[in-house]
Amino acid sequence: MLVDYEAARNQCDLIFRLDSCNVEARFERARAFMFMGMLEEADKDHLLALKFEPSNDEAKKELYKLKQMIRLDKKKLLLIFRLSWRLASRPY
Repeated sequence: MLVDYEAARNQCDLIFRLDSCNVEARFERARAFMFMGMLEEADKDHLLALKFEPSNDEAKKELYKLKQMIRLDKKKLLLIFRLSWRLASRPY
């Protein structure tokens, strides 16, 4: 099944115009952000969803997974930076 994450995000944005506290739309937009690689935006939506519904276990699990993804992403960026720095500092 192919999912258009940009369309899902846009639909959630429309829902927020009517109901800015819609928790389900927050989760859906956070998932869309995750799949689009927009991890910081996904994090914000998860935190807002938990603010509106703090006892939601599914949101807590999703947020935990997202935090792991963000940590891995930062580690990858640091590794790429270190490798590029080493390559750039080599004499020709």
